[in-house]
Amino acid sequence: MDLTAQQQSFAFPLLKNADIINCMSELGVPLTADELAEPVRHKDRVREVFLMLIEFGLGVTEEELRHPSPAVQAKRAGLPHPELHVESVSELKFLQQCRRFMSICGLRDFGWKDLGAPTSKRIRRQLSGAINFARFREERMPIYEELTQQREEVLAALRTAQTDRTALLADLDDARAATDE
Repeated sequence: MDLTAQQQSFAFPLLKNADIINCMSELGVPLTADELAEPVRHKDRVREVFLMLIEFGLGVTEEELRHPSPAVQAKRAGLPHPELHVESVSELKFLQQCRRFMSICGLRDFGWKDLGAPTSKRIRRQLSGAINFARFREERMPIYEELTQQREEVLAALRTAQTDRTALLADLDDARAATDE
């Protein structure tokens, strides 16, 4: 499957600004008409919106984005001037998570420009995709919770069966030892 066909497989409606603002507030992400109409004037707010969306969609908090893993810290320490890369590592991680979330939403062309010089058209498309994902997730959550509950019940039965098996094997070993005597 080529990239064009793959992008077309994720079709979602492009929402109007009023619908986007309403849906984003339902998600707990406040957004104003001015921020949506002129996102380049509100780059910090656009960043905050994407931070909230990453936390909502991926479960990655801002704190996790700011603190790199021990492996990344070790690599950064090996660089000639590691103090210069304190913020750059977290910014790259933020971009990576934004790209990952947007890819899940069906938008595979997210990049630095969407954070540094966001346009009304692109942010409208991105937020429409995120809202579509949120609606899909909300729709599927009861099924997920039911399957999770069933899985927990099966795992509890498995643990009980393993405990019983261990006890039966111990009884078998005792019976064999008694028979040998």
